[in-house]
Amino acid sequence: MNDFAYLFEFVNDLPVGIARADATGTLPNHYNSYFLEMFGWESSQIDTLEKWFAFAYPDPVYRADVQQRWDAMINDAESQNKPHSYPIIVKVACRNGDVKWCEARYYRKGTFVYGVFTDITTQKEHEHRLEDTLRQLQKSQKVAKLGIWELDLRSNNLSWTEEIFDIFELDKATFQPSYEAFLGVIHPEDRRKVADAYNNSLVTKEKYQITHRLLMPDGRVKWVEEQCDTEFDAEGSALRSIGTVYNITEQKLAEEKYRKEEAFRKKNEKRLEMLLELNKQAPKLSEEELAHAALDIAVEITESKIGYLHTVHDDQNHITLLTWNNEALNHCKTVHDSHYPLESAGIWADAARLKRVVVHNDYETAEGKKGLPQGHFTVVRHMSAPVLDGDSVRMIVGVGNKPEHYTDFDEKLLQMTADDIEKFLMRKRAETDALQRKEALQKQKEEFETIFKLSRDGIAIVDLETNFLDFNDIYMELSGYTREELMQQSCIKLSAPAYVEQARVAVATALEKGYIENFEKMCLRKDGKELIVSMSIALLPDGKRFLVNTKDVSEDYHLREKLKETNETLEKRVEEELEKRERQQKMMLEQSRFALMGEMLSAIAHQWRQPLSSIGLIIQDFADAYEYGELNKSYLDENVTMALGQIRFMSDTINDFSNFFKPNKEKEHFTIQESLKEVNSLIGVQLKSKKITLQLSAGDFEVYGYKRSLSQVFLNIINNAKDAILERQMKFPEHEGVISVEVVDGPFKKVIIEDNGVGIPDEIMDKIFNPYFSSKFAAQGTGIGLYMSRMIIEEHHYGRILAENSPRGARFIIEFNKEPVS
Repeated sequence: MNDFAYLFEFVNDLPVGIARADATGTLPNHYNSYFLEMFGWESSQIDTLEKWFAFAYPDPVYRADVQQRWDAMINDAESQNKPHSYPIIVKVACRNGDVKWCEARYYRKGTFVYGVFTDITTQKEHEHRLEDTLRQLQKSQKVAKLGIWELDLRSNNLSWTEEIFDIFELDKATFQPSYEAFLGVIHPEDRRKVADAYNNSLVTKEKYQITHRLLMPDGRVKWVEEQCDTEFDAEGSALRSIGTVYNITEQKLAEEKYRKEEAFRKKNEKRLEMLLELNKQAPKLSEEELAHAALDIAVEITESKIGYLHTVHDDQNHITLLTWNNEALNHCKTVHDSHYPLESAGIWADAARLKRVVVHNDYETAEGKKGLPQGHFTVVRHMSAPVLDGDSVRMIVGVGNKPEHYTDFDEKLLQMTADDIEKFLMRKRAETDALQRKEALQKQKEEFETIFKLSRDGIAIVDLETNFLDFNDIYMELSGYTREELMQQSCIKLSAPAYVEQARVAVATALEKGYIENFEKMCLRKDGKELIVSMSIALLPDGKRFLVNTKDVSEDYHLREKLKETNETLEKRVEEELEKRERQQKMMLEQSRFALMGEMLSAIAHQWRQPLSSIGLIIQDFADAYEYGELNKSYLDENVTMALGQIRFMSDTINDFSNFFKPNKEKEHFTIQESLKEVNSLIGVQLKSKKITLQLSAGDFEVYGYKRSLSQVFLNIINNAKDAILERQMKFPEHEGVISVEVVDGPFKKVIIEDNGVGIPDEIMDKIFNPYFSSKFAAQGTGIGLYMSRMIIEEHHYGRILAENSPRGARFIIEFNKEPVS
């Protein structure tokens, strides 16, 4: 075999695919055996370049890409007059459907063009597997938060895996890793430690492991665990260092959290032990001593030096210092008030304002602080907690000057301790109140027993059928029966026949409502005499008995009957006087007086209702006094004195009424206030009962005339004002009536009476002073009140009376002479 044939055979069997094409296009393509074997195509199938590209690259898009790169490769080689080109990597489709990765080059020899294809499929598969492995490694590093770095000590080139960039929070595209850059990310306080560890490992030729911190740009701190091993050559020179960076921030935070929680648990256990011990001592301590001891627990459990405890008032605007701890008292020389407005307190009271725990770990630079008074101890740190009751603050517990910063766990401990202090104090107050109530009940029981025996009113205890169970001596005296005889009777049986049914209704009412006050009925004594009594009946707490308080009001009853008879006589006289026209003026004056009589009787009824109710309450109180053993001489005397005072008041009311209607015989000097006070004593209570306020000014001046006549004028006008207000209240039930009386002294003496009623209709304004004119129903007015008022002012006091409407209602102006007329 000649050399050419040998070379041809060698090329034909060379494990590289070779394709030859005639550049002139006159000869068919030619391929070596390995080419045909590698791709599986027959020479006849790919005898032209178009056929080869069509079969080798069936995807038209990829085919165009390969064609473009192939042409670029050829053009580049020919432009440089090179016999071969740079390689390109292509995917070639085989006849059996497989795809082979090939490295292709272009060669030119004379008129022939050669394409050389080296099968790199196995290499590509290795590369792909390596890439997959690297991706999986990177994923594992990210999941494990583990980064790998390598430092070439000969070139000082440092390379990082992607996870280190993530751990250090650096931009891979802009940050160039270097040892100096690596140290720059480390927390300043740990840089020396890391540098020393690495340098020592180069000396000792041993790998090292170290935990240190990273400082992020925003101030956050991360923890990493770093390991490093360095390779050395035979001469001991360091070649490269390979290390790992493991993000252990979460682990560190978890460890720190566990450490704090464990410390909190131990402190809380100590707190509970101290509170348990305090609970044992609590019965022996006063409230102030208990608060002081509890505050010491708050100070100790938070490792503080000072402490204070303030109570917050119900108005939520004032606070009172309850106690300071001994350390604070020993170092505080300032003079301070224990009670002051919350708004004047410093930031230490922010817990009350914000209703949450407040911490100032740097008190000196805290915003809003007002400064400390002279002699006050230095405050370095401060923490305060509120004790809440719903939305209200009940207490502030504060501590300060812990050697280190207060933590979240300190806040929690203080809040729990503050709540416990409140519970201790509340229980102490409840125990104290219970003891005081017990002592008071015992005292009340003793007082009730005394009152029951010595009361001037008849007191009895009956069952629900009013059968007597017990009674005092006064009750026996009122009834005329002995104890044995009364025990066989009932309260209803003692009623006069005409009052039996009323008595039954009163008992039923007391059973339904729990009480009935000042029920009057006629009783029959044992000797047959009639007795008018006022009774108050109260259902006792057991629901099975009544307490009956009985007072002899026979004298008052007969007085009322006499007044009734007098009233009827007066009405008869008014009717007779009205029939006599020749004495019209006098008749009108008397009629005006008599018209007021009904108002006065109503006023007296209102005047009496309050004292009668007070007497009834005094009587009713005997029930509670008896139940709790309060009756004693002091209690009895006090209540008897109160009852007699009410009776005297009622008697004075009758005297005022009688004096008011006595005719004036002679003129006299008197002041406006004297006349107004007389009117107020007669009608004031009635006005209050109707939700009307009578406002009397303090001004005053003296007049000369008939005092009761002028009082009648004031009474007429005030009564009209009352009726106007009541008319308005019919439309607006919640309307609060006001009648104001202004007394103006000076050159022009005036009395101005103004109300907030319905006012005077314009169409009758010029008629209201006419005789027998009235805007009321016939049963409500005679129409002579204002007429007689004008006559009294004009004829007796040489003045005049005017009426007008005001923005509020009606206004009457009474003008007097400058000087009294004598």
